[in-house]
Amino acid sequence: MKEDVRKYAELSETLEDRKEKLRKSQEEFNRENANLIEEIDYLKARVFEKKSEVKTQALEWFQETGEKKLFGGIAIRENTAIDYDPNKVLEWAKNKGMFLQLDKKAFEKAAPSLGSDLKGIVEIYKESKVTFPKKVFLEESE
Repeated sequence: MKEDVRKYAELSETLEDRKEKLRKSQEEFNRENANLIEEIDYLKARVFEKKSEVKTQALEWFQETGEKKLFGGIAIRENTAIDYDPNKVLEWAKNKGMFLQLDKKAFEKAAPSLGSDLKGIVEIYKESKVTFPKKVFLEESE
């Protein structure tokens, strides 16, 4: 096991070294290409603004004409949307016995504190897990 821990530590150290090397390279790249990066950011913002304007105009045109295929390949797609009060729908679902699903994450978090309510249904036990430090220290303790 000691040899495997040593190898793990060596690989982890090499990984961190490479990540630092990449970080420095990325910083250098960003410095060397600052103007290009700034221009790209500016263009992204302009594209977003123009797209928003086109969307507004396209929806207005569709409402006026009913046409779904517009200039430049722009199109209108209609989807069914739904709006509801989650509490009322949950009550309805309980009454109908439909659309009910266990929130596994919330249940597993709460289960240990529910105690006797779950007796015979749920087994709660300790599970051992191995954890690793961010950096392994290889000094012998023998």
